[in-house]
Amino acid sequence: MVRLHRRGDRHDLRDLTVAIRFEGEYTESYADGDNRDVLPTDTMKNTVYAVAGRDGVGEPEAFGLVLSDHFLERNARLERVTVDMTDHFWRRIAVGAHEHGQAFVRAGPDARTARVVRARGFVAIDAGISDLLILKSVSLGAQHGYGVLLRIQQITGGALSVEQGALYPALYRLEHQGLLDTEWGTSENNRRAKFYRLTAAGRRRLREETDAWTNLVRAMEAALTARPAEA
Repeated sequence: MVRLHRRGDRHDLRDLTVAIRFEGEYTESYADGDNRDVLPTDTMKNTVYAVAGRDGVGEPEAFGLVLSDHFLERNARLERVTVDMTDHFWRRIAVGAHEHGQAFVRAGPDARTARVVRARGFVAIDAGISDLLILKSVSLGAQHGYGVLLRIQQITGGALSVEQGALYPALYRLEHQGLLDTEWGTSENNRRAKFYRLTAAGRRRLREETDAWTNLVRAMEAALTARPAEA
């Protein structure tokens, strides 16, 4: 789903891939070929467009919550819905020293992912935050790969971590996108190591992602502390 918000001569672009999976009591569909209670895929797709047009598309996690709630409320046989979202990043094309207001180019292969799993009386949100944690870690000072991993554990009190198998591909990807710069140096163990530091583009991405997550946290806090009188 690509959504363009026009603000005069400056446009904002969102590119969100949405995948929806239903689980429920659909025995008749398989046993008898009765598909009356099965929601067609075209209807799912059109619902995504309609909800985006009605409510807008903010944070992927919040959008997934709205979609999953919509489907559960309107499909009695549905017991569990999974909404997978991939938010693809675009950047404005530079024209001289300025950014073009209406022309964009994909900002590399990086993407923000999120998953919302909702059942009746249950909801779980899983979001891809590894890149944000890496950028934040490096923003605190140049660090080599393993040091980035340790710093993430330190600044989150051990609550969050990035697996080594995911760390180095992410570092390579962020460097390739121009968000990280590297130089060779000596580690605390007196070994030759590649050190990573933020570029100007990396600092901008960190600010954008930090703002997005701050807004999400505020929205979730408001939802979780709501009282019956506010519903």
